Amino acid sequence: YVTTCFMNIEKYIKSKGFPLATAAAELDVTRQALNLWINGKRIPRPAQMKKIQNWSEGEVTAMDFYK
Repeated sequence: YVTTCFMNIEKYIKSKGFPLATAAAELDVTRQALNLWINGKRIPRPAQMKKIQNWSEGEVTAMDFYK
């Protein structure tokens, strides 16, 4: 179920204490794009999923988007 991953992204960002703007900048996306992922309105493209996995040190994986 898609929202599982969005919660993982949100939980990861919160656990690190990052402002959304900082997380978005580190992922090289707009804050609006990040909000769409968190709110379950969009799924990141494969290249973005890989970047998320690397950025989160494997805590959020591409497979989380398909649970």
